[in-house]
Amino acid sequence: MNDLPAEADCSISRSWLEKDQASQEAMSNARDLINAHLYPVLATAGTIFLAIGMVNAIQVNQKMSAIEEEAKYFNHCIKAHIEENPKYLLDEIVVHCNGSYREPKTSLAQ
Repeated sequence: MNDLPAEADCSISRSWLEKDQASQEAMSNARDLINAHLYPVLATAGTIFLAIGMVNAIQVNQKMSAIEEEAKYFNHCIKAHIEENPKYLLDEIVVHCNGSYREPKTSLAQ
């Protein structure tokens, strides 16, 4: 079945083992390089991007709180005018609360 002598078979297996060990050492070196350099770089980049995202989230939150204050004032203005005179037209109240100085109308004929 096998025409090669036993010594040739043994030398083939030795050379294969040597190549296998060499490739394992190369992989080990590659893993060491990755562990020593790539992971810290990726961790640093991830931390920086997380910090940037948090700063952006805080800025958005501050902008939203300003909008929330405006909405609270607007709702208070609408409720106050409706309680003051329920006959006011809602469109006119909205215009007044948005900054118009004219008083809300009670009918379209005015």
